[in-house]
This record gives sequence, structure tokens and C-alpha cells, in this order.
Amino acid sequence: MDHLDRNSGRTVAWATLLGSWADGDAPLNEQLATAISGLLHAGDLRPGDRLPSERDLAEQLGISRTTVVNAYERLRSEGIIRSRRGSGSRVAPGVEPATAISWVGAVPSFMPGRLGSRETSVPGERLVPARIADPIALTIGALRGWSGVREVIETTVREDLDELLDDYGYLPFGLPALRAAVARMLSDSGVPTAIDQVLITGGGQQAIHLLVDQLAGADGVVAIEDPTYIGALDAIRAVGACTVPVPVGPDGIRVDILTRSLGSMSPAFLYVVPTFHNPTGAVMPEANRRALAELALRRDLIVVEDLAPETTVSRRMLPPIATYAPDQVITIGSLSKGGWGGLRIGWIRAQPRLITRLAARKATFDHGSATLTQGVAVRMLERGDEFGERAERESKLRREVAAAALQEYLPDWRWTMPKGGLSFWVLLPDADAVTVSRVAAEHGVLVRPGPAASPQGGFRDHLRIAVGEEPERLQEGFRRLARAWQECSPTTAHRMDSVLSVSV
Repeated sequence: MDHLDRNSGRTVAWATLLGSWADGDAPLNEQLATAISGLLHAGDLRPGDRLPSERDLAEQLGISRTTVVNAYERLRSEGIIRSRRGSGSRVAPGVEPATAISWVGAVPSFMPGRLGSRETSVPGERLVPARIADPIALTIGALRGWSGVREVIETTVREDLDELLDDYGYLPFGLPALRAAVARMLSDSGVPTAIDQVLITGGGQQAIHLLVDQLAGADGVVAIEDPTYIGALDAIRAVGACTVPVPVGPDGIRVDILTRSLGSMSPAFLYVVPTFHNPTGAVMPEANRRALAELALRRDLIVVEDLAPETTVSRRMLPPIATYAPDQVITIGSLSKGGWGGLRIGWIRAQPRLITRLAARKATFDHGSATLTQGVAVRMLERGDEFGERAERESKLRREVAAAALQEYLPDWRWTMPKGGLSFWVLLPDADAVTVSRVAAEHGVLVRPGPAASPQGGFRDHLRIAVGEEPERLQEGFRRLARAWQECSPTTAHRMDSVLSVSV
């Protein structure tokens, strides 16, 4: 079985992808597991990708099937791959590249596509990446909790706990008071909503997963922006659905290209992030929202609009797409940006029949979201303006800090100031973003390479940088990025080759 090179459309033999994987002293199955894990770390494998069968890989590499069986078992035991009878083995959903190599205990001194790295070794030991004890995660586009969150939690416990406890706590549809609060909020935004049109979910991520599961299912087709929210791609791959990419421009999804594409495809639904698009930060103008709604009605296309990136809680920057087609558009949102992600509160607005179906499926996962945090969410929505204004203010500060740091430390990088949110989409000059993200991790700063945000693995020259960290840590994070860039930039590529070393 061959591996698809997503950037060129070519198929590449696994023997080529794995390179000189068997040059070490460890057992072959351990070296093979390490090499496959290295492909994930390098971006050549992503969550949901299928691996060759044990027999096929053994034949390609000229080794025994037992060696491959044992290698796959090592990867399964660490949660890196999952196998199902009749469906083969796939990279497990949600696997992080750093996780994929941490268990190995040692990484080959050469990985496919690797430009170079800083490595440490001692006599008699194989090489391991240098680590920094306090990594800065420029991967979280959300704010930490603050005193207002504490106040809401304390008020809920003090004033609402007895009432909340006077119930079994199993509410598949969600706490009625919270469903009503979300319905009021959406109605005030221009989308008439009844309580039976609202399902409370475990954050926006569960909302996406439920919709993919119920509307598309395994082998179904989801039309999706390119680039897009990484978590949406994770959910689609976890279910086993397929994607059809639609380009994103300065004004969000290209409705004109989508219109042409619908002539040759019938997706289960279209997933779109209209406001503070993740990762580009674009905002879809009102005219485009109306045009997309009209297209959805004309072509009977279900649209799922994700409003979670908005930092506002009780008011909207622009009317949701559902304003123009309330029966054709499903709206999802959460309190993660405007409130606090630790509550894990999200919601879906859809037609009552679909809400009932989704609630039944959700009940198989968790029997309903936590009642206490839903009570906190009710109180938070009551203070929506306060929370929204604070989130907007803090997000704007972080965008300004990040923009200044990019200009000072990384002047060669190209980017457009986001209109909102906490995500920068950065174009690198003549460099591989997967390699840059890997070297950056060795310098103690975590960023996401462009292919992670692309349904077809594109944008290998882009980084997605999230700026939810505190301003001082943001500054330090960009300083570390700059040091990593010194190792990765084209002008230092020759010097980087010289730091590749072997272990003896």
C-alpha cells in the first residue's frame, strides 16, 4: 500500500517515507514503531490517516510480518494508532505530534523531511531531542479564567446549589434554564429560537463531533473551509467522514467557488466559521452571509456555522448566517472564548427533530453535560456584556502584543492583522512549516504547522499561531520562535545540516 503525498498528489512507497529506519541497535519492531511515530511528528501522517496492513508493510520493507505486528502493537498500547477488524489501522484521533515521539525514549538522528535539530546525547545512548521544562503553548486561542469566573462560580454554589442538587443530574438535552438562556441570546441576535431547538454540549468540540456523526457518518462527505479549525478536522476524521475543501479568502469562505463546486458534489453539510475565522481571522461580510444563506436554500445545503471563535457572549459583531435561513442553518457556539473554556459548555441550535436525535446520541457518550457547570453558565450569560467586553479587551491586547513581537523578532514573516479572535495565520518565506514547528518545540514554544489546519494537507508554508497566553509569555514565546527560525530559515539551512549527528 502506498502513501499519498498530499502536496503533490503522488503516491510514495512506505519504504521511501521511512527512509533508513533500521540502522540502530534496538529491536526492529521498536525501531519501526519509532520511525512511524516520527512520520506523525514530521507531519507526513495525521490523525485519521490509514496505515498499510501488516502484510503489505512487511512486504514493502522486506521484513517479517511478526516485526510489523509487534511494532503496531507498541503504537496501539501508547494510543498512537487504533485498529479495527476489517478496517485496518489508523492514526488515533487527537494524537499530538509531541506525544507521538515522547514515549519512544529516543528519536532517530534522521527523520524524513527533517532539516535539522538540536539534540543531546551521552556515550552509549541514542539521541533524544533537547527539551525545555516550561514550554509556551502558542496553540491555545482562548483566555485563562479570571476573577469574574470565580465570582460566577461562587455565586452559583452559594445561591443555586440546593436547586441543582434537587435533581438526578442526568439531563441529555441540557439544563432547562441554560437552554432557555441560549435560546434568548440567539433570538436577540436575530435568530428566533425556541428552547426545544437547543442542545447543550460538552463544549463546541462535542457539538461538531455530534453533527458529523449524525449528519455525515463514516464515509460521508463534509464540505469545509481550507484552511479551517483544526478541531473540526479532528472530529471529521474521528468519525471517518471525508472532506471536500473550499478555499478561504480575505472575506472568509469563497462563496463563488463553493457555488461551482456544488455542481459536482452533494455534501452532508458545509462547516463554516464566519466570524474571526480560525485560523485566518477573517470576518465574512453581511452580504456574503446572505449570499451563502440564499445558496443553501436554493441547493438544499445544510450549513453549520460555528460562532465559537467570537469573544462576545450576549451580542454579535454581525448577524449569524442563520438569520437569513433559520431552518437551513445549524448554529453552534460555546462559552470558551467569551467565558471560560474550563466550563466545557457549548450548544447546538437546530430543528427540534434533529435536536432529539443528537441528544440521544450524546446520551451514549456522557448522559448529559455536568449540571453544576451548566448552572454556572446560566449566571455567566446573565453577565454576558461584562464577560464579552472583558474578553474583547484582553484579546485585542494580545493581538497587539503578538503583532509587535512579529514585527520586531520575525520581520520576514508575512501576515494580516486578524480582525478579532486569538489566531494569526503566518506565511513563512521559503521554509517548511512542519520543520519549523518541530524545531520550535525543541526551543520550548509550540505552534501548529499549516497542514494541520488543511483538509488536504496544504499550506505547508504557513503557521497557525494562537495568542491566548499572558502578554509576558507571548513576548518570550516569540523570542523563542525567532531563535528557532535562526535554525530553520533558508539562509541558515547549510549550517543546520552540519548539526545533524549520529549516536555511537
